[in-house]
Amino acid sequence: MGRTINTKRTPPQPKPVEKVELSEKHFKRRLFLTILFLFVGASALVYAFMQFLSGDDGWTEIEANSTSSELSCSEDFVFFV
Repeated sequence: MGRTINTKRTPPQPKPVEKVELSEKHFKRRLFLTILFLFVGASALVYAFMQFLSGDDGWTEIEANSTSSELSCSEDFVFFV
């Protein structure tokens, strides 16, 4: 069974665009909510960015310990990060 392509087929036509008018009611309420949501979104982005940049407070002590039985001077090294 061979498959063939029907070349006489017309390309699909897009559906006609439906124009819808927006209601002019409650303009002040929409403006207030838009500004409120923009403020909340910007605040969330600033908070996330500040949390990303801030590190933990205080010092963290890291000691270099050797687990091998060979001679080592790892006890002399203490790193503060």
